[in-house]
Amino acid sequence: MPGSIFRIGKYPGYRREPEGIVHGELWRLHEPEAMLAALDDYEGPAYSRVLVNDAWIYLYIGAMDADARIQSGDFLVP
Repeated sequence: MPGSIFRIGKYPGYRREPEGIVHGELWRLHEPEAMLAALDDYEGPAYSRVLVNDAWIYLYIGAMDADARIQSGDFLVP
């Protein structure tokens, strides 16, 4: 999807800018309301759940270092 990811400690953080491509996985949830509520709690206040192209993603809204951008767009391939 369009955007960029950044290394936030041991985890990725997605932002819509700067321009790039982010690689990830799409999951279908059997009980979306319950699972999304649990994920909201897990992600915490530094992440905001947003709907993009009929899929929920977590947008990182916390402080970050621009140098932590993962250029490949794939959290597993720095």
